[in-house]
Amino acid sequence: MRNKPTLVSRRRFALGLGAGASITALAGCADDDQPNGDDSEPEPEPEPEDGPDTFSIEGQVADLDTEEAIEGAVVSLNGDEQETDEEGSYSFDGIEEGEYTVSAEADGYEPEEESVTLPPDQGDFVLLSFSLQPED
Repeated sequence: MRNKPTLVSRRRFALGLGAGASITALAGCADDDQPNGDDSEPEPEPEPEDGPDTFSIEGQVADLDTEEAIEGAVVSLNGDEQETDEEGSYSFDGIEEGEYTVSAEADGYEPEEESVTLPPDQGDFVLLSFSLQPED
């Protein structure tokens, strides 16, 4: 007699599978005996709820006058910081629903700050670019 697969877990993984992708792991039953020793069907386990939806905030930091990318600008999201790459790009991933403050600053430029509300109206990311004014 063939064993029926048992649902072990269902979780959402960030593997670049796209929004709403999930992976289901299955394992075969060792035998038809139930752990409690009787032959009755086990009560189905409640399916675990998916974790909270997450979103991304991404963009570029550039010079307001020249429109050239600013490499090494510091972009902060509620205290988490990262530096922009050679193209002035940054990306924060795995952000839960809520209100956030995003700021950008670089040597020789006036800092800039924006408020962002997640989830966005459509999609799963917010494109937020900064054009920094050179200091006088």
